[in-house]
Amino acid sequence: MNKKKNLLWSLTTLVIAVISISAVISQAHHFSLGNFYAYVSNSNPVYLAVAVLLMFCYIFLEGHALRILLKAFGYKKRRRSCTVYSAADIYFSSVTPSATGGQPASAFFMVKDGIPAAIVTLVLLVNLILYTFAIMIVGLLALLIRPSIFIHFNMFSKILIIVGYLILALLAVGLILLIRYEVILQKICSKLILVLHRLHLMRRLNYWQEKLDRIIADYKKSAGMLQGHKKELADAFLANLFQRISLIGVPAAVVLAMERSLDNALSVWVTQVFVTIGATCVPIPGAQGVSDYLLLDGLGVMMGNDVAINLDLLSRSISFYGCVLISLIIIVIAYLMREKKKKKAFEREGTK
Repeated sequence: MNKKKNLLWSLTTLVIAVISISAVISQAHHFSLGNFYAYVSNSNPVYLAVAVLLMFCYIFLEGHALRILLKAFGYKKRRRSCTVYSAADIYFSSVTPSATGGQPASAFFMVKDGIPAAIVTLVLLVNLILYTFAIMIVGLLALLIRPSIFIHFNMFSKILIIVGYLILALLAVGLILLIRYEVILQKICSKLILVLHRLHLMRRLNYWQEKLDRIIADYKKSAGMLQGHKKELADAFLANLFQRISLIGVPAAVVLAMERSLDNALSVWVTQVFVTIGATCVPIPGAQGVSDYLLLDGLGVMMGNDVAINLDLLSRSISFYGCVLISLIIIVIAYLMREKKKKKAFEREGTK
């Protein structure tokens, strides 16, 4: 992985975070740190703990889904390793535009663990399909539960939500085509290699084309194995479904901590579903600013602007900023442990 590029994106995300939080606070009529502290201190600590637990579930459930899929292809990995794959995906998805850095980062750790590139590609594609379908199903569920909440969004927010859902549908169809027709994937990769070669960013064109052919051949063989693992696919889908439900549940848990109202918590959960879908179509790291805008638009009428702002700041602190920080800590620990093992192995080789 390119360390300088990753650092640049991380710093960019930090700047966007500061701007987003400042913009949210500026919308409040009577916001102060004292009022926000009172808002948090008056909440039920049990439900706040539930909100934090849901955030951790988001990280661990993706790792669980990846573990199921890897095991289906004969690569049994420890939960700890799969949690690292998940954390890498979540962190780099959060700090790169349109979440483009997540899967390559996850793939980096998988390949380092000795999993073939073809298997890694297929597992990540399948998991992305399941993840996408999970969001779409949760979106339909939210519309069935509280259709009136969608109606209360302003026109711009409605457009973002509709476009986001269409993008998810197109993404799902495109990913399925990549799995069923590996020729499409091969053509895309071949074009990318050719472009990189012409830009003098990749040398030895024939070498990379031949390597791509070998990977696609292994990929095709592995894709055929999917038909015999329907149970594993169903289990991985459920893991993705509960993963989405868990993170979306963070604002609902915060509302329970403040109001102890199940009806309001359900309304907030449905609102957050639409926020998640609407933020999909915006190429900003972590959809920062956009997610805040949509959430405040959806909750402003329901609970008042100032209360909605406090809810947004607290729930986003847990579901996004806290999640990104925990994921980063997991990645750093995993990286340091790998470096320590490499150093010990090198020292053993030197003593022979």
